[in-house]
Amino acid sequence: MSGNRAIKFMFNAPLDFGELGPVDPYVDLIVGLDRRDGPGIWIPNRARNGWDAAHPQKHTELMTERDPQELVVHRAHLIRLGKRAIKRDGQEPRVPAMCSWNFSALALEHVEDRAPLSRALGDLLSDASKSIASGLTPDPAKVSDPIGLPDGMTNEESAARLSQMASIVSTAAQAGSLSEARRALSSLFGLEIDEIRAREKAAVRRNPLNPALRSGDAAAVGAALGTPDPPKTTRSHGGC
Repeated sequence: MSGNRAIKFMFNAPLDFGELGPVDPYVDLIVGLDRRDGPGIWIPNRARNGWDAAHPQKHTELMTERDPQELVVHRAHLIRLGKRAIKRDGQEPRVPAMCSWNFSALALEHVEDRAPLSRALGDLLSDASKSIASGLTPDPAKVSDPIGLPDGMTNEESAARLSQMASIVSTAAQAGSLSEARRALSSLFGLEIDEIRAREKAAVRRNPLNPALRSGDAAAVGAALGTPDPPKTTRSHGGC
């Protein structure tokens, strides 16, 4: 077993990712049981030797189907970047500011429209900081208890970490050149910055929504993160 809920399958076949070093891939498998008297499933909680209610199907629906596709793509981009920053910040011996799903749930709550990448990422990190400072994040599916923080992490410390990340993005957004922006962002993404830039740029090119996602943000941070032309600000779907 691994962690609180999952069975961890190791392949013992490390792959070399160059500057990122060797990585040994693994798969976490969580066993779920259908809930008889409510929506979703029961998932194991080894910490209390019991089961917790969850609704991963509803989570997937909220992430991929609730909003217009343009917003779904934009939000997913921000989530990927934010989760990378949080993961790098939480490398051992530090405890991560929050788990990946917690950040995704906060993005569902706070990213309601498309905006230039530099502003959108900074705003999301700032909003996440304020939200976690006031309390734990509710389950978007309204089935399980609020999303807990990693062991040893407090709401105050999590909020402070996220606020610091938001400040870094803001500094990069105000940089006068691409090199200055990259230097600022290196504290968030380190050597991954080149991989992020290449992967996100390729993803935008391949996406059929490419024309909608390209509209001329000149901020250096946009180019540094791989989207030199993030989306323009538009009204939310259904707005007047």
